[in-house]
Amino acid sequence: MPPAKQLYAENLALKEEVAQLKVQIDWLKKRLFGPGQGEKLDRAQLLLKLEELEKLAARPPASTQTIA
Repeated sequence: MPPAKQLYAENLALKEEVAQLKVQIDWLKKRLFGPGQGEKLDRAQLLLKLEELEKLAARPPASTQTIA
């Protein structure tokens, strides 16, 4: 079994990768099932998007580690 330090580093790297994949899945869902080109977002939908962006901006940047 690898040392605990290595397992912890791998765990952090995998969590970061999962977070990136979730962002990509959300983007894809919005492209596939989101409003069409002729549709417009109402005020409530725009406020929700703004709230999501504020949460992303407030999140501290995650450090990345390369594991060989």
